[in-house]
Formats: sequence, structure tokens, C-alpha cells
Amino acid sequence: MIAETGNKLMVSFATYPDEIFKGLTKMLLFTLIPVGIANYLPIKIITEFNLYFFLINTGICIILIWLAFIIFYQRIKHYSSSNLMNARI
Repeated sequence: MIAETGNKLMVSFATYPDEIFKGLTKMLLFTLIPVGIANYLPIKIITEFNLYFFLINTGICIILIWLAFIIFYQRIKHYSSSNLMNARI
């Protein structure tokens, strides 16, 4: 139910151009609700190519992927499976 509502929310925001959103709404669309990153940035890169803008976005993506790997591998060290069964004899 919540996932379906979130999906509908993203689709409805994606039908509007990003220029109509300003301030807090635009910030939310690029952070909390990632419609801006999923829809607006690729379109802007294709239609209005700017090398600086492209390199900034590529750099941010690389940093986020690197951060995700670091967090994943740090947390996996603390993981212990609950599927292990120890027999007491």
C-alpha cells in the first residue's frame, strides 16, 4: 500500500517539468523523493549538455556508490546469521 502510493507520487511529479518547482519543493524532489535524480537530471544532461554539470553529477554518483560499499562491508562484519544451529552435547 505504501509502496504503491510512493510509486504513484513519483510518477505524478515526473509528469511536470522541474522548472515549475522552487525552494523546498525542489529540494524534496531531489532528496527525499528522488524524482529529480531519476527523471530530471538525465533529461537535462541530454537536452542541455554542460560538461561541468555532467562531471559534478558523475562525481557525486561515484562518491555515493563508494560510500554504499564502505557502509555495506562495515556492517557485514557485524552480521551473524540466525540460521545457525548449535548442538549441545
